[in-house]
Amino acid sequence: MNILILHQMGDPGFHRKAVYDLEFCLPHYAPEHNYIVHDGLIPLPDFVRDIEFDGIILGTTFLGNRYSLKRLKKVLKHYDFVRQSSAIKIALPQDDYDCCFILDKWMVDWNVDILYPVCSENWDILYPLFSKKGILKLGYTGFISEEMINRWCYPKSIEQRKIDVSYRVSNWGRNFGFIGNIKTVIGDLFFDKVKDLGFHLDLSSHAKDMIPGHAWHDFLEDSRFVLGANSGSSLLDPKGEIKKKVNRYLTENPNASFAETEAACYPGEDGRFVFTALSPRNIESAIIKSVQILTPGRYSDILQPHKHYLPLEPDLSNINDIIKFIRDLESAKAIANACKEAILSVDALRFTHHVSELIKEIENGISRKKHSAKDMNNQKALFQKHEKYIEVIAKPWWILQRLLANINKTIVLLGIKK
Repeated sequence: MNILILHQMGDPGFHRKAVYDLEFCLPHYAPEHNYIVHDGLIPLPDFVRDIEFDGIILGTTFLGNRYSLKRLKKVLKHYDFVRQSSAIKIALPQDDYDCCFILDKWMVDWNVDILYPVCSENWDILYPLFSKKGILKLGYTGFISEEMINRWCYPKSIEQRKIDVSYRVSNWGRNFGFIGNIKTVIGDLFFDKVKDLGFHLDLSSHAKDMIPGHAWHDFLEDSRFVLGANSGSSLLDPKGEIKKKVNRYLTENPNASFAETEAACYPGEDGRFVFTALSPRNIESAIIKSVQILTPGRYSDILQPHKHYLPLEPDLSNINDIIKFIRDLESAKAIANACKEAILSVDALRFTHHVSELIKEIENGISRKKHSAKDMNNQKALFQKHEKYIEVIAKPWWILQRLLANINKTIVLLGIKK
């Protein structure tokens, strides 16, 4: 089959492995098909529009264009052939709650056939238009590869690990409500409670402390316990308007508390809906057998408190129970083992299952739709032409983008441009 995959990961020098594995999983696990995997930041050559695609996959990073109406306008213009295509179209979004109105309308306008939300609840709220026209199926933010299973078949024992409790998180904006805010602050709250108890802690929410690539997995494998919170939001922001309000307010009031920000920007809205999902970190920690200390939540209905993770109340009111567990390594081992078994028991979390399902959906869709007979020799030549095009243009393109980015940073530092 001829399959087009659109992503927007950007400069390869900054690719995150987990995101790369997600966006490139089809050619990796089903290489027998013909693929064009194209980054939306690189100009799409006109001849690609002449290929008769059987399936079109709209990747997570490509769907991030909904966050900027300016960028989305360009995408809708340059990729209008996708809207017109009779191919089976599958969308794989994440953070469904963020600009969901824009995404919902986009998917309907492009006649997308199947959409995989990662949030397991409130689909009628997130996709009121698409839910009446297309097919919704539960998706996941990450998947398990055979490489992961083999690498951590026997992870480092809990006794050999040097870090008692670890935590890393980006500073989430306050436009994700209480759930987003607790992700940002729980590391500091936890530190204040246990800092004098002799534990080896490695907790940070600063960008400078983020750990990339394989080093991240090494970090997890050296952690006995991993602190975490629900991945998602307790605030619905259909058009991104709340985010704009929050940014404006914090620019004018940089020292405002979360409560003050909520009162000024979205009074009464936080908690009306809750959107959460199992995160890649939950999966990785489970496979590596790092015991997870998590704020209670659904975790895609896979992880259960006390059985698969240690539940920590957001206000840390039960911190003494957690401290006892940190010192009880035998009980910790039992939870780590049960968590790994729970994650591995879900076939839908395997890359092999995910790819197989997507391929079957395209095959089934082909049987339902009328496709013209393809000139396979000519089609194959176009795929090869795109491959050569990327070989020639990609490296100088990203060098130019880095140069332009550095120039822009210099201009900002000089105060010429804000």
